[in-house]
Amino acid sequence: MAWTDGGTATRAPRLRAAFAGTRALRVPAFRALFAAQIVSGVGTWSQNLATSLLVLHLTGSAAALGLVTAIQFAPMLVLSPVTGRVLDRFDVRRVLLTTGVAGGVTALGLAVLAAAGHAPLWAVMVAVGLFGVAGAFDRPGVYTLLPRTVDEERRPSAISLVTASNAVARLGGPALAGLLYATLGPAACFGFNAVSYVFVVAALVVLPRLRPTLTGGPTAADAPVPTGGDAGPQGGGLGIGYAWRHPDLRAALLANAAIGCLTFNFAVMLAAMVTFTYDGGSGTVGLAYSTDAVGAVLGGLLGVGAVVTRRRTALACVGLGVTIAAAAAAPNLVLFLVALPVMGVAITLYQSSVTALVQQSSAPAMLGRMMTLLTLGWFGTTPVGALLIGWIADALSPRAAMAVAGATCLVCAAALALRKERTP
Repeated sequence: MAWTDGGTATRAPRLRAAFAGTRALRVPAFRALFAAQIVSGVGTWSQNLATSLLVLHLTGSAAALGLVTAIQFAPMLVLSPVTGRVLDRFDVRRVLLTTGVAGGVTALGLAVLAAAGHAPLWAVMVAVGLFGVAGAFDRPGVYTLLPRTVDEERRPSAISLVTASNAVARLGGPALAGLLYATLGPAACFGFNAVSYVFVVAALVVLPRLRPTLTGGPTAADAPVPTGGDAGPQGGGLGIGYAWRHPDLRAALLANAAIGCLTFNFAVMLAAMVTFTYDGGSGTVGLAYSTDAVGAVLGGLLGVGAVVTRRRTALACVGLGVTIAAAAAAPNLVLFLVALPVMGVAITLYQSSVTALVQQSSAPAMLGRMMTLLTLGWFGTTPVGALLIGWIADALSPRAAMAVAGATCLVCAAALALRKERTP
């Protein structure tokens, strides 16, 4: 009996710690937002894969796919001077409502184009560009809304869970897209994404009822922001000066920009590897996405609620670089698919680490701009990176493109580890 009691006493704190990472789910407003993000994410990833396959079918070129990917994410770069200020100065929930409606309408437009059977490449480019405009506000807006949805104690849990929801979407979206594309065609994938935005809009509509104190801007409890330059909420620009003066923010955002440019082009790399290196079809591309996402879900669970430092973010960069290099070296499709779940773990651990590091290093009134800079690093640099990675895949090989992606992570890990951690 004494052994049983002692074992129970020992195990109880571990069980409490294991479930502590999900504490944000106890908040009804966050539960609604979290569920909507999963459904919308599945739709978005379904559309992304369908777009990749459609472009490869129309052109047979990884470079053309890189160009389309660049157009989709170019608005993130072009609109970045205003995105953060909009999120910091206006009701974030209303901004996301607007982008949700716009994203749904644009996805519906893509579905109509594909269903007509005459989807010229230029029309696909216009549609994905419009979708990118909505995404420029949507992606950083969700992270900006989190501090207004959950309290500070539950915030690390919320960050990790939202990152994990992206991993769940990466699991379900490509699997669904591979099935729909093979049986019903690309229009079904785009149509599902349009329907998924209904859930986003519904969740945002009910948020104030679930949490009546929900507001769009900084609260009275927010800490003051240092003055000078563009540090204040009314200051101009992206908040680059504020980020530059804070070493942890500067290091994390610069590394993230490099990784976003040369590493986070998985839509190009995975499709090119399966299609050109292993001669796989649409179903195999969907399997590759889903296999990668299985690991990403696990990575999200491992990273939930963890304390984040710059050193931990550097280690996450190392893991990401090594696993991408291993996938690039896989001699056949089977080993490539085996390597992808491990790579998925590393992707999510990196994303959750760098997001938490930026959030905990930012003053509340600057959060919208810092999240915009973070998202700009993930997606805004993609127009340049997608063109380069697509060109490398065509000129050399998809393996060479993945090798460049992995090497970029290792260089960024070294840069993050070189300087001592400092707080603002």
